[in-house]
Amino acid sequence: MILTVTLNPALDLILGVDHFESGQDHRIKKTLRLAGGKGVNVSRWLTQAGVLNQATGFVGGPSGRQLERELKLTGVQARFVRISSETRLNLTVVDERTKQVSRFLGPEPSVSFGEWKKFLRLYGQLLKNCRYAVFSGRKILGLPVSVYFELIQRAKKKGILTFLDSSGPALKAGFKAKPYLIKPNQEEIQVILGYVPRTLKEWKEALQSLVRDGISVALITRGAQGAVATNGSEYILIKPPVISLVSPPGCGDAFLAGFLAGVSRGRNFADSVKSAASYGTAQAFSVFSRTPSLKAAGEFYGKIKLISL
Repeated sequence: MILTVTLNPALDLILGVDHFESGQDHRIKKTLRLAGGKGVNVSRWLTQAGVLNQATGFVGGPSGRQLERELKLTGVQARFVRISSETRLNLTVVDERTKQVSRFLGPEPSVSFGEWKKFLRLYGQLLKNCRYAVFSGRKILGLPVSVYFELIQRAKKKGILTFLDSSGPALKAGFKAKPYLIKPNQEEIQVILGYVPRTLKEWKEALQSLVRDGISVALITRGAQGAVATNGSEYILIKPPVISLVSPPGCGDAFLAGFLAGVSRGRNFADSVKSAASYGTAQAFSVFSRTPSLKAAGEFYGKIKLISL
């Protein structure tokens, strides 16, 4: 069992238009309503791949109820704590001509002390049946920046492998708990390193420093440039095929799901990072699909190039 924790999920409304221009009227060509949030995205991919998992976090209000209904439509197992605040609603607009993506992020809910305590009780129950725990996305208002540190520590005490994919102060604080794996992007890694590597030599040195700091596996996504990864003995540059979409949402989450799908099935590190890259690339073509395209991921798998750093 893989547990995905999304403290601040969202209900996503995705629209496709011919050409997006600020201040203009647009005729919508495509639309999709989807349960969103980074860990929720991971769960959707894992469920489609047949990997046992469960999603948890906080939901509230009508948008929270709709988010839970959307998850049921895709077969994702979920147990959320209901809160009095409204789950955020995000809008994504895809320009069909330029393939550019614009995102409008809704106001965030907040969590009370009592709701947090209720979540901790549920979290403790869910940890009993899982091997991996994934912590993804932003923290939710009302909780301290140290929230991932606490959740990771609780999981590690039970022998659970912890995966962290966050940003800003929450990532920095969670990193101090020494999760088994981190998966920042090339901008987020600056929070930990204090700089963004530029050359391949610098990327390898950065990965080596993360290993020295107690991280067992580091996956750093770099957008169209692919990713770099290490398990402490292998240092790999991952080069995906060139695609036309620009900054499609959820690719980093699909990347992490692909890696989890690989390791949970006993694949070696190289195969798992290829799986990660194939899922991440396929997500770019799943923007208007409620269920991710495993067929596309399979087609991309053979096109992923791995180069030793």
